[in-house]
Amino acid sequence: AILSGDPRPAYQKDNRIYGFRFAKKEIKFSVSDNELTVLGIDDE
Repeated sequence: AILSGDPRPAYQKDNRIYGFRFAKKEIKFSVSDNELTVLGIDDE
């Protein structure tokens, strides 16, 4: 549900790698052509 809302900052709509913390995990992802790809899920 969190990723489906495109958690990138509104001013950042490029192909860089983003990350955020959720449930004691660090989630890393990228978005390209409206397709979100999870790149990693690591323990904090």
